[in-house]
Amino acid sequence: MASVMQQYEVAIEPVKTTLFTSLVDKVVAQQEGQGPGPIRILEVGVGAAPNLRYLLAASEGRQQQQAASLDVDEPRSASMPSSSLAQASPALMQAASPSAHSPLQWELTADAVGFPQQQLRLEVASAEQLPFADASFDAAVMTLVLCSVASPAGTVAEVQRVLKPGGSLLTIEHVAASWDVEPWVRVQQTLLSPLQQAVADGCHLTRETGQLLRQGGWGGLELEEGKVPGLGALLENHVWGIATKA
Repeated sequence: MASVMQQYEVAIEPVKTTLFTSLVDKVVAQQEGQGPGPIRILEVGVGAAPNLRYLLAASEGRQQQQAASLDVDEPRSASMPSSSLAQASPALMQAASPSAHSPLQWELTADAVGFPQQQLRLEVASAEQLPFADASFDAAVMTLVLCSVASPAGTVAEVQRVLKPGGSLLTIEHVAASWDVEPWVRVQQTLLSPLQQAVADGCHLTRETGQLLRQGGWGGLELEEGKVPGLGALLENHVWGIATKA
């Protein structure tokens, strides 16, 4: 399984790089009218935390862009915009996962990608019942989560609940093939989905997550569909994008 996920991360890297850059831009733009303060990002189903390096890279890239736009002769503390991620730190990522993960493993992963430990917090919880207050996060991340939760609709509703108005959800999910375009693939997915659930932590092959997100009542939805190469016909169909809470 580890080798499969490594292969997946290589294949999905261009998509994640673009999406996380867009997410950070949206969060910073949203915060401009709110004044300085910590940017709070929730990741649901953090797993082995492969997304942290993308978030860190996007955050550092944004800070470098802002620094380059400043007059180098000006004191940085006086001229840095209040909306910057630098003044917003410490950024707080809270991770909710339907399965247990060792805090020690989480801390080692955080060290490996460059996040200070005090900026991270791990919560073990159900994705359908997040232990957070309404409108308490600026953004959320879910990748390869809605294929395995008991209630995809309930999970999406919970994420909407804890997002602030204007907050963004970054999502990447593998989805069912279309009956019209790839009927034989869809037949195979339907037949093999019970086995997949048994051997892959409840992962379903027939979830229609794109349709679920389009019906989610978002204020804005930038969603793309495509294939991730190297995964085989059963898993290569994906949806990805950013949804914005009204």
